[in-house]
Parts: sequence; C-alpha cells; structure tokens
Amino acid sequence: MLKVLIIDDEPIIRNGLKTIIDWNKYGFEIVGDAADGIEGLNKCRELKPDLIIADVRMPGMDGLEMIETLQKKGIDCKFIILSAYSDFEYAQKAIELGAKFYILKPIEESELIDKLEKVYETIKNEREIKQSIFLSRDKALENIILGHYEESYNEIYNLGFPWRAYQVVLLHLCEEGARAKEIARDKMVELVLYRFRGYVTDVEGDICLLMENDRHDQALICFFADILSKLERILNIRLFIALGRPVCNTEDINISYVHARRLMNQRFLLSKDGIIADIQSRQLDTTVCDMDVLLDKLYGAIDSGNTLRVDELMEDFKNSFILKNASEEIIKISYVNLYTMIIDRIRANERSLSESASINESIIDKAYSALDLKELHEDIKGKLISLSEELAQKRPYSLMEKILDYINRNYNQDIKLNKLADIFGYNSAYLGKLFKDFTGDNFNDYLNKTRIQKAKEFLRAGMKVSQAAERVGYKDVDYFYRMFKKYTGDIPSTYKK
Repeated sequence: MLKVLIIDDEPIIRNGLKTIIDWNKYGFEIVGDAADGIEGLNKCRELKPDLIIADVRMPGMDGLEMIETLQKKGIDCKFIILSAYSDFEYAQKAIELGAKFYILKPIEESELIDKLEKVYETIKNEREIKQSIFLSRDKALENIILGHYEESYNEIYNLGFPWRAYQVVLLHLCEEGARAKEIARDKMVELVLYRFRGYVTDVEGDICLLMENDRHDQALICFFADILSKLERILNIRLFIALGRPVCNTEDINISYVHARRLMNQRFLLSKDGIIADIQSRQLDTTVCDMDVLLDKLYGAIDSGNTLRVDELMEDFKNSFILKNASEEIIKISYVNLYTMIIDRIRANERSLSESASINESIIDKAYSALDLKELHEDIKGKLISLSEELAQKRPYSLMEKILDYINRNYNQDIKLNKLADIFGYNSAYLGKLFKDFTGDNFNDYLNKTRIQKAKEFLRAGMKVSQAAERVGYKDVDYFYRMFKKYTGDIPSTYKK
C-alpha cells in the first residue's frame, strides 16, 4: 500500500477525503492528516508518505512553501494539490514545482479516483525503473570488485570515482535468511556510509562494502567492532567482518577484495571477536607444540595447580595452529583430543573430581560448534584452568611439599628434575639445591627410593617382577634389578621369596 498524508486547514475537507472513496481498493492507505504546512512538514518527516494531498492556500505555511521546503530537503513524494477556481495561478505554480496533479474544489469522487490511479501507475513505474538501475548498478559494482572494471561504469552509474583510496569490507552472516541479509545490508548503509563514501552490494554470498578509505589501523577495527556489535544485537545471530587492505587505483579494487575474502575464509583461525584484519604481522610465540611434549607439560601444570603455566601452555598450543595456518577441522580435533587425554590422565590418579571435570557429549558438541578459534580456545582453556584450581585445593601449600606430593603421585611417569622445574616455574639447578636441602637426597635418589618402595609393595602383593618394574616406571627390567639391589641389598626375585 502507498501511504497518503492529507493536509488542509478545513476539517470537513480532511474528513471528507478520508471517506469519499475506498482508498485500499486503489492501493493507498491514509496514514495521517495535518491542518497546515508546518504541521504537514513534521508529519511528513515522521510518516514518510508516498503521496501528499494538500490545499494550495493555508495559514502559516501554504502548500507551495511546503512543497519547496520538502524539495530542498530531498524528500521524495508525489503531490496532488487542492485548489479553488480563484487559486488557479497557485495551482499552476504548484505544478511547476513538481506537484503531479491538482483538483478543483469541491472534490468529485470520479476525478479523485482518476488522479489516484495515475499517481499509482507513476510511482509503480518509477520504482521499477529505480529497481532496474539499482540492480544493474549492483551488477556493475560486483564486476568492479571481482576485477572486471570498465571506465563506462563510473559515468553510467555516477559512482564518483576517482577516490583517494578504495577498501573492500565483507560481512558474513552465520545463518541463512533473506530478511536478515536485507536488514544487515540496510544497516551497513545506515551505520557505515554516514562516515565513509561508498556502496553496499552482494558478492559471492556475502554483503560487500566498497568504501573510500586510506587508513587501515586500530581505530578502523574498533569502528567496525562497534558496527558488528550493533548488527548482532539487531539480528540476534553471529556475524563476521573482514577488512581488505586499502588500494589506490580502481583497477586494484579486486586486490582489496581478494585479501578480504582470504581473511573471511580463515575466519575460524584469525577472527578476533568477529573482526578479521591483519594490520601488521602478528606477534606470535614461535613455539610450535609437539603434542606429547605439550601433554606432559600441561598435565604437570594442571596437576600441580599452576594456572599461570596452564595459560602459557595453552597460548603456545593456540599459536602453533596460527603459525601452521591449520584448518578448522584439524584445530577442533586437536583441542578435543587434548582435553580428553588430559581428563583421562588426571582421573587415572584423582578419582574424587567434580562432575565438571569430565568428558561428555555436550562438551565435545560445544567444541565442534565453535565459530572461531578464540571461542574454542577460551572454552577449553577455561575448563582446564577450573580443573587445575580444583586440584590446587587438594594439594599441599608449600613448594617442596607440592613437589614431593607430585612425585609420590606420578612416580611411574617419566619425571626429570628439569620437567619439575618447568612445571613449578623454577631454574632446574636452583630447584635441585632446594630439593637436596629439604629431603637430604638429590632428586634422582629420592625418585628411585620412592619407586623401589612402591615396587616392594607390589611384589609383596604377588605381582611379577617385570610387572612391578613397569608399574613403578622402569621400562628396562635389568636396570630395575640394579636399582632394587642398590637400595635394598637384594634382587627383586629374592625379596619376593
């Protein structure tokens, strides 16, 4: 329905116009009325009518002044002017100003219908032409962005080139939906193009903004982060924005687009709160983690309650994927495997953990449904830190008591002094001295004594020598024999008898 605003200083005329015909039948609806030009201007801003029916002579501001004011403000609507015979010169002037028709008072139903039908056809045809131009301009913009620039586009579609610089920005909606996309596109025009000169179109499935901009800095990222936040609140869906690099020539617009597209395709890996942009080379820890080494270190840090070390190791783990430009699938599998292996290993030695420190389908499903690396990383890291904090409540308070407690629970693992130093954040030589001062033994002697003492318990319980050796952490049975003899004076088989 086309919206109609009636403006006349005579209430009887306003009320009569509302009832004289069935407006809906002819494609119109009356959205409001006003008693003079000033009130009409305010109603026009509020209601945005497609057609204004106004008296040519009114107190305060007449119909002609109102039409001129609306035209200066760029408000696009049609006018039907109402006039008496004595106002004919005013009516002619109104036609010159762009009024579509005039109707002489008193108003005849048939004449009003005739004028409305003509206005309806005019508006319909104009909109079809505009839509055709709009669609063809969109196609031209798409061609320019995809690298098929033609000089004629600038003149035909009045693009306003050249600009000082050109930048392509992509907006990706994580959920399909024509209505959501239409709203997002309109909002990009409203929120971005008040600040930048540019155009919004669709390219290869995403909303694409081509704008005039030569600055690619943190302030620009913050600007688009704010835009993203507003759009997500409006649409209630997850979005991503990728910023291509600015270029200087129209022929290079495709370079900016290809850069933005590459970033968008890597959104899982590179996204920071939904914004993907590489202003400078990323400052990354160059540690590329070996999974077995990381697992040992991470287990030690979690088991000992060292949450700061857990955070450091998980950051190394995340950065390794960025450095290797790993795929989304590999990253998700790796995070899930890391989590499950850590939980399995912790639970093997610690039975009284809360239900949160578990492996279940909801945890795995959440990991696999993560939309970017940050979301996945923070979720898994948070669970591991919570686990470490829970374990810290069960551990001794002092450093040496913590270390001895760790050895007594993990004597069967490949424990070395430098590994303990890494877990507890000390220099290995200094830690070795503290250990000797506290226990009276050097680290290796203490570990071997602990293992042999445990082996004696297993042998007394009837375990085979080879099984006892493996159970306490000796892979070489001959070496186990030598250590057992050294610390007990007997060989294991004799002791067992």
